[in-house]
Amino acid sequence: MWASGKHDPGLRDLFNCVEDNLKAHGQEDIDSLKIHPNDKGLVVSEYPDEYPTSDHLFDISCAYKIDDKKRNYVLVIEDMEKAYAKYVNHCIPQVKSLIQVFREQKLPIVWTNWARRSDDGLYNAVDRFYGCQGVTKKANLAYVYGEDAADTVDELAPQGEDEMSRSIVSMHLSKFADLDEEGREILFPMLEAWGTNTIVLCGAWLDSCLVTTIFDAVDKYGYDVILVNNGSATASLYGGNMMEALYAACCCNLSSEQIIEHLEKHPELTDTPKAPLNGNVRFTKTPYRQDPLREEVDVLKKRITELEAQVAKK
Repeated sequence: MWASGKHDPGLRDLFNCVEDNLKAHGQEDIDSLKIHPNDKGLVVSEYPDEYPTSDHLFDISCAYKIDDKKRNYVLVIEDMEKAYAKYVNHCIPQVKSLIQVFREQKLPIVWTNWARRSDDGLYNAVDRFYGCQGVTKKANLAYVYGEDAADTVDELAPQGEDEMSRSIVSMHLSKFADLDEEGREILFPMLEAWGTNTIVLCGAWLDSCLVTTIFDAVDKYGYDVILVNNGSATASLYGGNMMEALYAACCCNLSSEQIIEHLEKHPELTDTPKAPLNGNVRFTKTPYRQDPLREEVDVLKKRITELEAQVAKK
């Protein structure tokens, strides 16, 4: 079975540039990729004679730049919450400065916080991976503990009703996976309503929530992602490696200072959000959003129109 791009938001060109760029630059040498010999044992084979490894590996970097197009931004602050304060503390000044600029320029900000609890009754593969031990001692990292554990750290917290309406209490590693009580997507419809094409992402953890959110953003929904290199954190031993891997796979590598400098010096390259900065814009009807309730209502409205037409003929 061939996958189809007909209804797939991840297979659209949000900037309407790729086809033309391929024609204009496809014959040029690629400068975002370097070839390295595999001569230092980075990849080895257990059967070198029959199944040898490749003689080379690739060093890949992001080809697009923040200033190459007019962009419609959203700042996503992921899991900068009190449960993880000791692990994200060193990123607070950088993230705080981004929040300030986004507020000043009236650009959308979304806060998301991991809120899984051991007794929430919502169990999946994450629970099985972390296991069932350590809950009483608050050592099982699948869950948060304490009444305010899932609240954003005070210095970065949303302010006012509109910002609070853009704060997601999350049950998934990928923040695109969270649904409301009616089964509606939460994050994606907001971004669609605002006309977002570029996500500025910071927060934690790099090797769990950030990486899953990033791959959904890039592959499932087609957004450019700028991962803030001094605004992203982890509590695990391997998070730093994940950051390097993400920059070599799908993310643009910029610091908070570089992003702020661009926003302040080049306002002509920042697009205006296409909807109010309130979380309720997620109910706006847009081409790619998935809303089972709205689809059902639309079917019923169509049926009512058909029945009214039949009655009128009689």
